[in-house]
Amino acid sequence: MQIDAVMVWENLVGTETETSFRVTAALSKLVESDPAKRRTLRKSLGRVYTTRSRVVHGAPTDGSAVNEACSEAIDVAVRALRSSYLKGRDWLNLTSNERADTIILEWQ
Repeated sequence: MQIDAVMVWENLVGTETETSFRVTAALSKLVESDPAKRRTLRKSLGRVYTTRSRVVHGAPTDGSAVNEACSEAIDVAVRALRSSYLKGRDWLNLTSNERADTIILEWQ
């Protein structure tokens, strides 16, 4: 489930370079309206992304860390999808890279 949820992240705001940072930064801004909380959320999402990478690449990973990362990944994926659907068809027709650029570079 965690792997699928993180794939949602990548499909919404993924890019070809600096994937981990750009995805977690864009998601933090997409789902967290409080600027003071975004940095903490971005760091937490970075840990989820790292856990996902360890699982995908077969590295030994603590089961409780995987379960915690899975829960957070799913929660953020649902919040991001909800926000994206509310933005409408034009938003969803953008590429993930265009959505990430818009969030990171244009949103206040």
